[in-house]
Amino acid sequence: MKRAIFAFSFIISLLGCKVFTSAQDNYFWLSTERYGVVVGNIVKQYLYNNGSWNDQGRDFTLPNGYKSIFGLSTERYGVVVGNTIKQYLYDNGRWNDQGRDFTLPNGYKSVFGLSTERYGVVVGNTIKQYLYDNGRWNDQGRDFTLPNDYKSVFGLSTERYGVAVGNTIKQYLYDNGRWNDQGRNFIFK
Repeated sequence: MKRAIFAFSFIISLLGCKVFTSAQDNYFWLSTERYGVVVGNIVKQYLYNNGSWNDQGRDFTLPNGYKSIFGLSTERYGVVVGNTIKQYLYDNGRWNDQGRDFTLPNGYKSVFGLSTERYGVVVGNTIKQYLYDNGRWNDQGRDFTLPNDYKSVFGLSTERYGVAVGNTIKQYLYDNGRWNDQGRNFIFK
């Protein structure tokens, strides 16, 4: 059962990298026991507890014109509206805009959360990392060049990415100013 939950979580995290509004129902990963589900313009949160999935009653109404949504934590979402990422926090029973708007660079393909203060943004074949510090979003200079034939990318941490190429997911670690292949290839059939 644990393997099934892990596999499902892993697949959801891949799909959750970028959720498109053209799909009828969308899902994204929040934690090993919690998922976000988009139905229409509402995001519902489900928690796995005592053998079943339960709606947490934290409904979030997506803003008009949203393009994608991703989880930053169980209490925080990143929402792409137009050319901007807006961050929302669940506090005292309400979802509140945090005023941490980030203007995406021209030509971006997708975005994903690395933490509540850090985003990964795919521009062309490069992942750029941005950090929110002292009221501003700053490029961290940790550019990662993706393989030409990559299918998707997701953040595992601020120093680690997962990249799907063909039927293989590769892990890359940022260490001593460089991105290194960790040789932890996951091959799916």
